[in-house]
Amino acid sequence: MSNPLQNPPTEKGRLCIFSGGTAFNAVTPFLVRQTPKVSYILPVSDDGGSTAEIIRVLGGPAIGDIRSRLLRLAQPTDTSSIASLRLLKHRLPRDHDAAIVQWRHIIDGDDVLWTDISSDHEAILIGFLRHVEERIIRARLRFRFAGASVGNLFFTGARLFFNSLQGAITMWKMISSIAPETEVCTVWWYAVHMGLYVGVSVCLFAWACVCVCLRER
Repeated sequence: MSNPLQNPPTEKGRLCIFSGGTAFNAVTPFLVRQTPKVSYILPVSDDGGSTAEIIRVLGGPAIGDIRSRLLRLAQPTDTSSIASLRLLKHRLPRDHDAAIVQWRHIIDGDDVLWTDISSDHEAILIGFLRHVEERIIRARLRFRFAGASVGNLFFTGARLFFNSLQGAITMWKMISSIAPETEVCTVWWYAVHMGLYVGVSVCLFAWACVCVCLRER
């Protein structure tokens, strides 16, 4: 059997990969260089770190695996895209007070991280970051910014604005220059578990029927 990584899909073919966020990250940059025609199917189950804080205050799915994969799919070619990706990769300081100070600078648009980001990209990025800030204020819960991922906050702002997880993925793809042919889709693990449960049950039932038939013979 041919190796799909050594023999990229033909013009009409594409790869479909089911994986977690961390498990496949090391392979992703290599695969990006081979072909953009890949559909990545990811779970929404990584709820650690700043993702947990977002879920606690704002609700929604766990987005850690999605952000992690989107970061590695990025192919920035211009100065603004590279700077935008640097902002999305950034984490706020671990000290709470220092994190609050930098967060204020970021949403006010005067942090050093905005250097080299074009006005068009800045308008999009700061718009969704301010939107998530507004939603945090409206939630009336103390949000712990220490160590928070700016990428997670941007992604959440886009998801809340569009009321769509896929809409947020599309916006991230545009900002970070991910190939249009590349697809990032999500799956809820309880659906996968249910599918496996049903599949195993059907197989066991079929095997039982075969055993009954053989015994009757």
